[in-house]
Amino acid sequence: SLFISLSKQIKHFQTITIPDLRTQFNNRQKLSSYLAKSIFVFNSGGNDCAQECSGSVRKEKCASDEFLESLLANFTHQLK
Repeated sequence: SLFISLSKQIKHFQTITIPDLRTQFNNRQKLSSYLAKSIFVFNSGGNDCAQECSGSVRKEKCASDEFLESLLANFTHQLK
């Protein structure tokens, strides 16, 4: 599957990316400074929205506030 869940992406960041970055910096303070200046881009829920809308006959189902709020709640939970 081409899909990697957000929780798995976060786990990879914690277990692979951060340890790799630690080897590239002399100390934690330099790494923390680097990460504080970094920009993180997240793209989440696109597959969920596409799946929700692809089978939708009624267009309003695609823009369901309840569905989008659910995605946002999941995204917020994953980032904590």
